[in-house]
Amino acid sequence: MVPVTRYAQSGDAKIAYQAVGEGALDMMFLPGWISQIEQLWELPALHRFLERLGSFSRVIMFDRRGGGLSDRVLGDYSLEQDAQDALAEGGGERRLSAVIVRRDTGQLFDQAVQVRAADGQDVGVGGDAEAGRDG
Repeated sequence: MVPVTRYAQSGDAKIAYQAVGEGALDMMFLPGWISQIEQLWELPALHRFLERLGSFSRVIMFDRRGGGLSDRVLGDYSLEQDAQDALAEGGGERRLSAVIVRRDTGQLFDQAVQVRAADGQDVGVGGDAEAGRDG
């Protein structure tokens, strides 16, 4: 089942995100630098992968600011702003206690989210989903 796209406010931008599954664990799936979350569901293997993750967790994924369905970048853009946007989706109705699964974004993003979440939110770092190895 394809989830409904919602929008979270992060600073002056609206960030498109989806959440699938209802498990106790929040899992943030980072699809890559260039993505459109509604089109990701059209890839059969990725569709099955996300549904399997959603069978035991709540999977949160989003289009980064400037890409996909999220607002465009106006002015300077930073890794810290990217991390702030990620936390905007995860922190909604329940505390973000997440595992991060990335496809090709690199470890810098993971570290930036951890730093931004250091104010009391627990964020764990997962491995590289595409390579199947720890980051």
